[in-house]
Amino acid sequence: MEVDYLPDFATEGTLEDIPLPVLIAHILDEKLTGTLHIEHDEKKSWIYFEDGFPAGVQAAGSQDFLGQVLRELGFIDDAAFNESLMNMAKTKRLQGELLLEAGAIDDEQLERALSLQQARKLSRLFALRSGKYSFAEDEDIPPPMEPIRVNPYALIYNGIKNAYSADDLKKGLEPLVGLSCKVSGLFIERKELFEFPEEDMADAELLREFRLPQEFVRGTKSGATSGMMMLLALMYCGMLELEEAEFAQPLKGVKREPQAKAATARPAAGAKAAGRPAPGAEARAPAAGNRPAGSPGARRKNKVSAELVKKINDKYEQAKSGDLWHVLEVEHDASVDVVKRSFITLAKVYHPDRVSGAGDEELSHRMDVIFRRINEAHQVLSDPGARTEYDKKAAGGAEASEPRPQEAKVQFHKAQVFLKKKDFTKAAEAIRWAIDMDPKNGDYKAYDAWITFMRNEKDSMRDKKNTLRAALLELAKEYKESFHTFRFLANVCKDLKDDEGYFKALKVAHAVNPKDVGVSRELRLFKIRKEKESKGWLRKKFTK
Repeated sequence: MEVDYLPDFATEGTLEDIPLPVLIAHILDEKLTGTLHIEHDEKKSWIYFEDGFPAGVQAAGSQDFLGQVLRELGFIDDAAFNESLMNMAKTKRLQGELLLEAGAIDDEQLERALSLQQARKLSRLFALRSGKYSFAEDEDIPPPMEPIRVNPYALIYNGIKNAYSADDLKKGLEPLVGLSCKVSGLFIERKELFEFPEEDMADAELLREFRLPQEFVRGTKSGATSGMMMLLALMYCGMLELEEAEFAQPLKGVKREPQAKAATARPAAGAKAAGRPAPGAEARAPAAGNRPAGSPGARRKNKVSAELVKKINDKYEQAKSGDLWHVLEVEHDASVDVVKRSFITLAKVYHPDRVSGAGDEELSHRMDVIFRRINEAHQVLSDPGARTEYDKKAAGGAEASEPRPQEAKVQFHKAQVFLKKKDFTKAAEAIRWAIDMDPKNGDYKAYDAWITFMRNEKDSMRDKKNTLRAALLELAKEYKESFHTFRFLANVCKDLKDDEGYFKALKVAHAVNPKDVGVSRELRLFKIRKEKESKGWLRKKFTK
């Protein structure tokens, strides 16, 4: 989980540095198999993980016996329970085996009881606030135990509910002080796995928009304590997005308290949770370059925070390849109101003005791509007719984000115009748009390489040309029918006096587009020159 408000995963350490719920979430995220060993007050426990899922546990001092769980579930009566205990004492066999053999339970009932027993044991370990841990990857579960997977999200939520006090919750939520938060797109995909009660799920819906944590907690129908438990579970699972307090939307019926002036800066991405101010500390100041559009200083030239850069890069990849529901972070059956609210929230986060003063053209381009894609998603998903058409297209197996060659062609022509005007910045922006819309077009990538060459003011001309030739040669391997790749390659080989490379590139360019007058003329002149050179060499040879 690459979120700046949680400590990075380490294979050994202390529960003070990385709480147990965070360790479980990290192991799930990395899909690890192995055993997490925990030592607290000279007592040892362990949790076995299979592909990231908790699948076995031994908890010191646990009193969660299988027979009692089966009795609570109503699967066996007192007589069957007592008989199994006597047989256990005689045979030293497992209680579950004996009950199965006697026909008192079936396999499905046994598995359900074992899963509940395991979840309870795991949940009790959440009471540990200190101790050492180490993770042994690929360590097998000890026999005769067999892996039984437990839902990690529900485990984390219930473990926090059962084992965390109000003070524990406040301490855990310290990284949210002075910021606003909303649920991430990952939560939208996996929210059912938390197994929230109906009232809690309704509260979670409030976090589709950025909220101040203290206002969210006060506004929850399930109560302030339940609100804090939910926030902490979401935070520990890495399913919250954080922004400055200015992004927060007011909650109906909750009076907003004035924010204290900030004294400390927001921690950089990847910072450890330790050392952050306590809940009573003053709110943080908005980070440079992290203000919403239209706020004071939004257009000042500021360095963009590492956290925002990462968020932009991640969203950019999603905007290029994800469907419109993922881009807008809504479910397929989301109402028009949910679509609209999500659009407004994301439009603030990914507004181009947030990076316009940073002087980073690539970042600005990516933000533009994201913003336009969010707009596209909103326009389609909020229009019933367009949405139905999009749904049919997606259901038919069509790529939700397929190439848009006609739009790409428009941007390509713009790039050519800007290039002729020597406006290389706008040419670069237009050609990047063309590539994003039609990523398999080699001509667009050739122009991108050429524009990059024209914009390079640092290297010597020869170094620039050698770099360009290398880039075009790589493109030539992949795009054998790209006219502009070989046309540009011929030009740079000619400048570098690479006659062999010049002739080869000209021949391919001519084969791809025999109607190009310029290439045909150059090819003819090259052959004439070579014939003259050959005749001159022969004359010299015979006149000696």
